[in-house]
Amino acid sequence: MAKGFSDFIYSSSASAFLSPPSPIPTPAAVQPALASTGVFATPVSECVSEICGSMAPVNSGPSPANFAASIAKVETPTRSLPQSDVEQLSNAERFVRGLPPKKPKLAQGSPLRRSQSSPVPCKTYRGIIQVNNKASGAILGYLAKHSVPPYTSPQPNESDAFIVSFKIDPTQDSGSAFGMTIEPDIGGYPDLGLVQGRDNTNSDISPGSFNYLYITGTAQTPPGSTPQDVGNAYFIGAPRTSESVVWIFNSATYQITCQWVNTDGCESPPRAILEMQSADIPALLFCRISPHRVMMAAKPITKLFTQSNAVYAGSDPAAFQGRFPAPVTEITFTFLPRP
Repeated sequence: MAKGFSDFIYSSSASAFLSPPSPIPTPAAVQPALASTGVFATPVSECVSEICGSMAPVNSGPSPANFAASIAKVETPTRSLPQSDVEQLSNAERFVRGLPPKKPKLAQGSPLRRSQSSPVPCKTYRGIIQVNNKASGAILGYLAKHSVPPYTSPQPNESDAFIVSFKIDPTQDSGSAFGMTIEPDIGGYPDLGLVQGRDNTNSDISPGSFNYLYITGTAQTPPGSTPQDVGNAYFIGAPRTSESVVWIFNSATYQITCQWVNTDGCESPPRAILEMQSADIPALLFCRISPHRVMMAAKPITKLFTQSNAVYAGSDPAAFQGRFPAPVTEITFTFLPRP
């Protein structure tokens, strides 16, 4: 008996750690035609989860002739430079791309000296990440070390969780983003970050857009940088952009959130600007639109959610579900210290 398409895609796209995708019936008029092609010996269900591959909208009813084309991956253009070229940019060019300025270089023998102050040591955290249902608080598991890139998924046993490590500078604002390393690495990348989704129309996320992000291994990117083409654990199509310094830790609740930076270069404003803002609009940021001009804009809301036990980030889980109509659950991350 021929293997059903949804079974084939699932077995070749994700490991047993990912739950079987939620199916919908293949249109009755299409099933006999598909069976006659030899692809299906019996009527099957159509997978509508993101892990099954790019698909046409569910109500489009693809014919057997264009069925393969309807699940072809979308090759997404990226808007970033290789890391080797970033070093060659001038400060003006770096500002346009949302990158920090180059470090100043002093002429040999310059009398300028840095003020000497006692450094405050960073605090190192090591542990695992617990995944909770945002609405109910129920524990869904722990981010697992055996997931197949670019996917990560929660599993019920702590022994299956990967170890995360990060350092917090006590002199920085509590909302400052940081990088996080993982043991073991994912796809050869030891930093856990956010990676542009396979079917995204670009590297940006926003309310109303289905664009999404994988939570997986990536090469390091500079703090506050826009999406970069630096290499990551996405191996199933055209290269995708990524960011590594995206994690925010609440030392009071031990909750971990994430913050993606869009291609317009939104960065956190100076502390003085933050203090002048009212408490009900903490999400306003400076976005560079030229080397000498800035504008205020809302930073992209970055939410965490799961579908078919795969973990994603994005601004609009409902829009994501509109594109991939399997059930979606919003989640939270909690850090659990471990030796």
